[in-house]
Amino acid sequence: MIRAQSARQLVNLQRALLSALVQYTNYVDARHQEYEKNFEPHITIGRDLPARQYGEALKYLKDGCVCVGTIKEVVLAVVKDDTVEEGMNPANHTVYRL
Repeated sequence: MIRAQSARQLVNLQRALLSALVQYTNYVDARHQEYEKNFEPHITIGRDLPARQYGEALKYLKDGCVCVGTIKEVVLAVVKDDTVEEGMNPANHTVYRL
């Protein structure tokens, strides 16, 4: 993960979403509920990497590596199952251009 700094607007957006969904108790998988409450804006660049690939990534993204970017849109993906296929399906997306 690459964690974002100075992301107050994203954290505020997440809090607003939680407030809007307060009446829904089952909108997120139980294993993600704590993350929803303690949101850390980030970009996931790898997940569940084999040890060799993880080691290579650590060498490439060593301490001091800086990534800079601009958020131009936020995509709200509403899915039944937390799978790559459902998450990437444009039919499940609402795009907010900034």
